[in-house]
Amino acid sequence: MYIKKTSLTPHVKQLTIFLFLLIVMIATRGTHLLTSIALPDASFIVMLALGFLLNNIRWFIFALLLSVGIDLYMIPTTINEPYNLNLGYIGLTLAYAIAWFIGKYFANTPISNSSVIKYSALYLSATYLISTLSFYYFSGWSVSSQSVLSFLGSHINDFMISNISYLIIFIIGIKVYRSMTRNSAALTIKSI
Repeated sequence: MYIKKTSLTPHVKQLTIFLFLLIVMIATRGTHLLTSIALPDASFIVMLALGFLLNNIRWFIFALLLSVGIDLYMIPTTINEPYNLNLGYIGLTLAYAIAWFIGKYFANTPISNSSVIKYSALYLSATYLISTLSFYYFSGWSVSSQSVLSFLGSHINDFMISNISYLIIFIIGIKVYRSMTRNSAALTIKSI
């Protein structure tokens, strides 16, 4: 029996990648802080992966709209104030855009291992500061009873540990994919 090897069209591949990343976002963001068995939010790394793997802006816009939809759906009904959707959300959107652009940069620029580490550290620090400080200053919540440094310090471990872990998983996934396909033209990061 002969089985014909078929290849997926580029659109089907893109849609498959997008759907996989959306499942990751829903699985991590959808239960974020609301259940006892929640995975840490992977939205920043999902946006980075979208920029890297699907660097068309439409995928970013779709994912951004989905993240807003998840937040609207997941807001606890006991909260009378707009918890997630406030002026601080603008900073989160900006941080997601930075993640997407860094992913696009990684995809289109041959870079070394040390550059990946350097840019990833810069990217995670910038997205943490932008999203956290915008929430601190613009959310309207009573977080201002804490000093800004205390507020930043109280959330940094959770953010960095989970995002560094997800970033490592993403980089390993890219390495495995490249070794399996031996098609380095599709992915241009050198020596990851």
